[in-house]
Amino acid sequence: MAFKPIIAAAQLWDGDMIARRVDGQDVLLVRLNGVVYAYENRCAHQGVALSEGRLDGYVLTCRAHHWQYDVRVGSGINPATACLRRFAVKVEDGTVFVDVNVPIPDLRDSEDVGDGVGPVLIGRSGGHAVLEAIRRLNPSVEIHERGSYTRVLAPRRCMVTRRAIEDILGQSFDFRAELEIMMPSFKGRMRLDDDEAVWTFEDNAMSGAEASKTGRSHPEMIPNAMLSFKDGLRRGDDKAVSTFEASAISGANAIPTGRSRPGMVPDAMPSFKDTLRGDGDEAISTFEAGTVTGAAASQTGRGQKEPPPKRTYWHLSDLGRKPTDYDIATSRLHYWTDRGFEVKVPVSEWYERYQRGSDLRCRDWEQWGDPRQTTYTTYTTMQRTREAFVGGLLDSIGDDYDRGLSPQWVAVLDRVLAPLRYPGHGLQMVAAYIGNMAPSTRITIASAFQAADEMRRVQRIAYRMRQFQVTHPEFGSKARQTWQDDPIWQPLREIVETLLVTWDWGEALVALQFVLKPAFDELFMTQFGRLARAAGDDVLDRIFFSLNEDCAWHRAWSGSLILTAIRDTPESAPVIEGWVENWAPRVSRAISAFRPIFDEMLSGGVERCATVLREIDQFGQLYRESLFGPRKADPASNSN
Repeated sequence: MAFKPIIAAAQLWDGDMIARRVDGQDVLLVRLNGVVYAYENRCAHQGVALSEGRLDGYVLTCRAHHWQYDVRVGSGINPATACLRRFAVKVEDGTVFVDVNVPIPDLRDSEDVGDGVGPVLIGRSGGHAVLEAIRRLNPSVEIHERGSYTRVLAPRRCMVTRRAIEDILGQSFDFRAELEIMMPSFKGRMRLDDDEAVWTFEDNAMSGAEASKTGRSHPEMIPNAMLSFKDGLRRGDDKAVSTFEASAISGANAIPTGRSRPGMVPDAMPSFKDTLRGDGDEAISTFEAGTVTGAAASQTGRGQKEPPPKRTYWHLSDLGRKPTDYDIATSRLHYWTDRGFEVKVPVSEWYERYQRGSDLRCRDWEQWGDPRQTTYTTYTTMQRTREAFVGGLLDSIGDDYDRGLSPQWVAVLDRVLAPLRYPGHGLQMVAAYIGNMAPSTRITIASAFQAADEMRRVQRIAYRMRQFQVTHPEFGSKARQTWQDDPIWQPLREIVETLLVTWDWGEALVALQFVLKPAFDELFMTQFGRLARAAGDDVLDRIFFSLNEDCAWHRAWSGSLILTAIRDTPESAPVIEGWVENWAPRVSRAISAFRPIFDEMLSGGVERCATVLREIDQFGQLYRESLFGPRKADPASNSN
């Protein structure tokens, strides 16, 4: 071992941690109760430097995502499956020495340098309870998920009891038989009876798929190559033969004479290696070094190669058809919605309260799909075409065009078009929040594309504003002040800012998609566009017409989603109606605040202006009726 002097021991106080670089390796030194520990200075999650985290007693918390570790052993606390890479450390003559070339296993204290012991488990009903019981009974245990199997390692001694498993399951558990079936191998010396299993460390002892009652174990087996064997095992350096009789049933803890225990089930031998010869009473399985595992064999006895790996969309096999690109890219990717967050942090409570706790319910959000089946590929293809159209319109505008617009219309644009960026950003942020909180990947993706559409709308308005500044240098210079102070904007600003702090994801979805946005889009993209055409600004009308195509899709996907929720969970309908009744009158008042703009620009006086505002209200009302049916009195219809 090549120990390197790192720091004077007096410089590392008790309860302190410090980062150093040794032989190209980032090292974290921690001193606790007089003992110095050395670990790789990176969180097992995303590699963030643990020296930037917080040490509270023996608990080290990463500053990025709050993963927590026990610095006495390096094992994870939250999540328990995490593990830090530990280095050999010693203190001599007042100096701390570290060797980074030989990592050492997790141990309960620095003086115990034994080895890890415990079982290897394969998936089976009740397996989760076994793992949880092991976690509870062994404070420093490591759980390593390997895909087809799980390796459990505890320092020097590991145990699990039937009673602990039954307390978790809430029912009886055939401890000995079930554990033998799900345990193809283990590490260390094992003692097993009907109520308790204990694995202890023994020098030179390795994992075996079989051990005698005396606890002596066989050389380690590779779980993927031979998850279990039946009865006796005869092994040489290059060949092994396993035999069993029809009346003899396999166990993972058979005695060396080859007599096996009752309880053989298919899980006891889910695969074999190379060749199987079998008849009604006997089977012989043989394998040679270098051959591959076969899950089946032909009648001639020749083994088949391992089945090909599962497709990336194997979790969609219940569709009964080949999944589409949309299915693959959007289905069942939010694992936390079913099993919770792997790490319990303050934001977990936020999701619990404002997403799972929302009154907008659906038993299975995954049953919904975007009517347009939008993926990143299809989205960029569609938007490329629309961007080319809008870009061509903007490029067609010259200085003469803007100089030819009437001063009255330019003043209206300065009051309306320039500040329009601010509510546009608000709509974009609310859409992003809805997507972030959504209980289904498909909702998240649709919301993300909607947020991108809103950003595109803001960008195009900003581009048009910059064009105006070529011929009208002061154009938009007071846009922010107008947004904050102009009376026509204040009701709308209040709604947008209130919606930005509406944390319940269901209420935010309903208020944005079914109340605010239909009125907002109709006011600006349609009615204000018509006002632009009447003022001789045909280009702005055509730009808004193109941008309104995005808004039509926003209504389509959200309408389809809400109908899915109501059909699945009818009690959501009155909840939605209550939110609409709360938000609609305020939105109607906000739209009415723009009356002065239409009064100024429209010929036909007050009556014509009232008609336009009524059309905007009716647009939102008709949209909601198309989804929820006619109502006795839509709150928006009585506000003017």
